[in-house]
Amino acid sequence: MGAESYGPAAPAQAVSLSAGAVRAVTVTYRVLPNGGIPAHPRVWMTPERVSRLAAQATAGSPRWLKVKSTAEAQVAKGNGYSSGDASRLPDLCLAYLATRDARYAQRAGVVLTAYAVETNDLKYDSGYGVRFMLPLVTLGLDWCYVGLTVAQRQQAATWLMNRADWTWPQSNPARQGGWGTNAVDNNYWWGFMMTGPAALAAAGDDIGTGALSGADRPAFHRQLALTKWNNQAAPFFATAGAGGAWAEGTNYESTWRVGSFADAFLTYGTPVSSPFLEASLRWRIHSTMPGGRYKVPFGDQPRESSASTFSYDRLAALYAIPPANAGGTLVGQAYTWLNLIDQVPYSEFNETATLADELLRFDPAQPAIPLTSLPKDYLASGAGFFLYRQSWTDPASTVMAFESGPTGDHGARDANGLMIWKGSFWISATSNIYSRSGIEGATTNYNNLTVGTFGQVLYGGNGGSIPVAPQVSDALVAVRGQAKNGYGYPNGVSYGRTVVSDYLRTVAYLPQEDVFVVVDRVTIVNPLLPKVWRWHMRDVPQVSGNTFRLQSQSGDFRCFGSVLTPSDVVLGTQSYALGNGAGVSSNAVTVTMTGRASDVVVTVLQCTAAQSAPYTPTAAVTPTEATVTVAGKRVVVPLSETSLVRIE
Repeated sequence: MGAESYGPAAPAQAVSLSAGAVRAVTVTYRVLPNGGIPAHPRVWMTPERVSRLAAQATAGSPRWLKVKSTAEAQVAKGNGYSSGDASRLPDLCLAYLATRDARYAQRAGVVLTAYAVETNDLKYDSGYGVRFMLPLVTLGLDWCYVGLTVAQRQQAATWLMNRADWTWPQSNPARQGGWGTNAVDNNYWWGFMMTGPAALAAAGDDIGTGALSGADRPAFHRQLALTKWNNQAAPFFATAGAGGAWAEGTNYESTWRVGSFADAFLTYGTPVSSPFLEASLRWRIHSTMPGGRYKVPFGDQPRESSASTFSYDRLAALYAIPPANAGGTLVGQAYTWLNLIDQVPYSEFNETATLADELLRFDPAQPAIPLTSLPKDYLASGAGFFLYRQSWTDPASTVMAFESGPTGDHGARDANGLMIWKGSFWISATSNIYSRSGIEGATTNYNNLTVGTFGQVLYGGNGGSIPVAPQVSDALVAVRGQAKNGYGYPNGVSYGRTVVSDYLRTVAYLPQEDVFVVVDRVTIVNPLLPKVWRWHMRDVPQVSGNTFRLQSQSGDFRCFGSVLTPSDVVLGTQSYALGNGAGVSSNAVTVTMTGRASDVVVTVLQCTAAQSAPYTPTAAVTPTEATVTVAGKRVVVPLSETSLVRIE
């Protein structure tokens, strides 16, 4: 990282901004005399938002009644305090802003006094708790500010800046090289960025001094956060974050924190911008499976190994949409998605404060716009994730999910992996979603290639190539990935040896016939090692000769597979017992070949609700292309990384 300088930020000014369809909102800020900072509340809150809260309280809206009930339960505790009370600060302070009832702010003051003490230093697990607790104390200080005592304000502000001083190497050299402190794609880094909103709230009340952050620590950390946004986050959004998805995986993404950071500075009067938030909404809609119950399971899936939609998904969307004055097609589509998944019951911590965020950020009056105008495909070009669905309206729609790109900390070792959804669940995805842990990232657990005992390696060559410009039409969808680098450092070197020198996968899908043609061109260094591909499902698959059958766990939809080349391929099955607990958790079809360095493997998958495959496919392979005849069509797949797939 280059040299950085920090100092007082420019004074907040009255602004009127329009940042595109997603963040199309006009906010007017009060300007204090002598160029001072905005009055409280100034973080995630504006006068317009306060007015809207008050209107909901007057109307007795369902979301208001939930927050009020939680706040009243806190008030009833009087001066008592127990672990977890800090998670109710959002409810208390929203109730205070909506009603100006001093009881709520007084209770918030009790909670802040009890929690914001130096023994709660958040140093556990490399600062993991910073992401949750700094925002809670930040809004407790800022939103209830008028109802707090001077001592309570100073205690909370000083605690926030003590935590900020500890978090970053720029104010704490002992943290240089600390986990996540310089990895912008890491969820820890975005948790640490919550020091920025904390600095906005603490300005004027921090009574501490830092050896490096100086006497005005809020100004130091405000500018530090903005510098990190401009110098690290913005380049990430333009490259590895392009498209709104995270290589860390769909259950370790940090969009919620990105939106939280951006909205804090927006409401403070120093707006930051990025196309990432709009892209994240598009990605979130596309990556949610038909029915709204599940999302695509790229990477680790703790808490819910099946990749159920989670409270974090809803919060991430709510923070990417302005809570009032919103408009535009994408915003309406985002509300359709929010209504589809509903108020997700899965939550990790009370600190997520979902009730308060619903009240503040969800607008029941926002018109929902159907998803039918969206394209059927989506490429998150930074992470290398590609999705295509047959239909936005058919509940039996087939969805293909393909990933080939960089591997993040919690990403699966699955470059060139393909998953197939149809009906109510996955026909073939990964053994990870059936595991009891959700963090089974080894290549053997995915629809992919292993060579002997070697699979892909975390950070190995940083994964596979990113699919570029997939082919998409109503007749043909084609996507490619080159995953040789995923097997080690660099260019396929793993554990001191080169394992894979070429692994090009082409997936061609015929939407009208519901047929996949998968062509794998592979070369390994040691021809004596077996090459094994796998196709996963929960139950024991049926295998006969060169054919096999995959099906969803409900058994209502199937994909009939045929391995057409090479002719000496051997099919079998493998069982898995993953995660805590005894017994088999899932199974897989194994496709094995040995004795050659290079192979072209052609697999056809026909997905249907019927009991048998409707077509008998054939294949011919030349040095330059593989041609598959199926459903009366010839699908020609060039064995190069740049030539287009075609139908003849």
